[in-house]
Amino acid sequence: MSSFNGSVGHEKKLETAKEKKEQADKAFQASDLPVALRYYHEALLYLKGLDSNTTDVVAGNSGDQATMSPEKKEISAIIEKVYSNMCACHIKQGKWQRAVETADKVLAKNADNVKAQFRKGKALGELGFFEKATVILEDLLKNNENGPDAPAIKAELQRFKIMEREVTKKADTKMRGFLNKDKSLLAKEDESVKEATISTVS
Repeated sequence: MSSFNGSVGHEKKLETAKEKKEQADKAFQASDLPVALRYYHEALLYLKGLDSNTTDVVAGNSGDQATMSPEKKEISAIIEKVYSNMCACHIKQGKWQRAVETADKVLAKNADNVKAQFRKGKALGELGFFEKATVILEDLLKNNENGPDAPAIKAELQRFKIMEREVTKKADTKMRGFLNKDKSLLAKEDESVKEATISTVS
């Protein structure tokens, strides 16, 4: 257990945060996503308070990884995991915008988090931002070409290409429909003009 320079209050809060995260993890595994999200949120309330009140500030440390105290590193790592798991919950619920937001919070803690990058790319693609999603996933694949996540990244990229083609095809079909409708209206207008001309000439 971390000492936090002898602060029993800090220790108790950290233990409570860990318990909340554990409850959330169990709810997630049981596919009870609303309960999981509630516990993750509660864990964050404790962790954020600890993150801003650890002794790094008193000691005059800058808060970056190089100067961060072991206690603050531990808290930061747990916050990263909580946001990552919240992102997974949002993805399972199809809440794509919330998934992007929580993935960004993970990446603010650790820009190299592969799961967060993948989930952000997936969520952006589901929102229809195919170009942004492709850039993220292609960069991720480049850095993890032979990694265990490579097949999933490739599959997602392929799926988004198909989705993008479908969207483009629908848009083209709709546009052709409008153009054909316009042509039809123009033809009717021409007929009306001809009839009007015929009826007025005697």
